[in-house]
Amino acid sequence: MFGKRADGRRVYNVNPFDKMIPYLMKERNDAQNFFNGDLPCEGMDRYIAAKKEEGIQLTYMQLILAACIRTIAERPLLNRFIMNSKIYAHNKIWISFSIKKTLREDGEETSIKMEFEGTETLMEICTAIESEIQKVIRGGAVTETDDVAKLIMTVPDCLVRLAVNVLMFMDRHNCMPKMVLDASPFHTTMFFTNLKSLGLDYIYHHLSNFGTMGTFFAMGKEKLKMTCTGEGKFKTSKVVPFGFGMDERICDGAYFARSVKMLTKYVKNPELMETPLEKRIQDVR
Repeated sequence: MFGKRADGRRVYNVNPFDKMIPYLMKERNDAQNFFNGDLPCEGMDRYIAAKKEEGIQLTYMQLILAACIRTIAERPLLNRFIMNSKIYAHNKIWISFSIKKTLREDGEETSIKMEFEGTETLMEICTAIESEIQKVIRGGAVTETDDVAKLIMTVPDCLVRLAVNVLMFMDRHNCMPKMVLDASPFHTTMFFTNLKSLGLDYIYHHLSNFGTMGTFFAMGKEKLKMTCTGEGKFKTSKVVPFGFGMDERICDGAYFARSVKMLTKYVKNPELMETPLEKRIQDVR
């Protein structure tokens, strides 16, 4: 109690200015930055078509999520979080996302949280994601998140706010029950939403003050984009637009920009993720 966390470790070897920032920006909504960009579809389309001939069905969401996981594994500052104005590194790479069990307007929604080492191959990640989604959609499985939410909501209405405040106090002081940490989609490296499935463009999604998420990735529906190639010539290409929300206390702009370039490299060349990463790069102590 009031010591080590079950989901991360304290990072000490940080320059004084970076240590000070979380004391100035105490909440994530004080420190949110938003960014948008486009991921090229050409490499993904080529890879998806090649795998389809082998009888393997893949989606943009799976490939982009795999690229996010591989990028986080190689860019460890993206896996940091701030708790009680102190800097921590997640022990694992956690990805959370919400899905509707049906696309009907009244369809029930639930959240899925998945754990990765970061060394997995592309197919291992894609298979795990598809399996988890189908388990919920086809089997109507109840997730740990659903169980914890139902447990909290068994408390009388007048005490729900007190129960949530107690959990947030426990989280700030590193004594949150592991059962809640494991189930909470807010205690995650990245929250991911796929608005392509709804036929919508990306959004800029806020970060939650509750939990540990440092980034929120929202992918939209693919579209054609015209770009100038020079000398008055233009090229039309298909891209997946995305919006990215991040806690600026976990890394600076230069580090984040290089991370986006790495993400784009993996999206352009999914075959780079076919071999396992030898070792996830660890954050400083």
